[in-house]
Amino acid sequence: MSALLGLEKVAMRYAMPGASQHAEHLVFENLNIELNPGDRLGIIGGNGSGKSTLLRLMAKIFAPSSGRVWWAPDKRVSVLSLGLGFRPDLTGRENALLSCLLQGLTKRDAQNSLGVIEAFAELDYFFDQPVKTYSTG
Repeated sequence: MSALLGLEKVAMRYAMPGASQHAEHLVFENLNIELNPGDRLGIIGGNGSGKSTLLRLMAKIFAPSSGRVWWAPDKRVSVLSLGLGFRPDLTGRENALLSCLLQGLTKRDAQNSLGVIEAFAELDYFFDQPVKTYSTG
């Protein structure tokens, strides 16, 4: 049986926004996957763990930082991505505040809600980074 898709020693790294020129975020490394006809693959992980990045690598939307992704001849793949309704140029915190205000909360109540929203989102450092730098997973 011929494989339909393969990932060989794949790694993915992103430059960290606002960090030094050489600071990188390692999403995953040394990933090996082979999918054959009839195989099923489930991808489970927390927010920002690399699920969407992996799908985009598998679809050849992204190129890996290292390693190789290949498809069997005459095979095609699509990945759909949904917008979240946030302004990509604003940070998660700024978008959360704006969303609260648009839903009718007072500025004080909106600001008081940010801690709960930040904890729920599980974004840690990235809550104060522009949404355009986020995972879409």
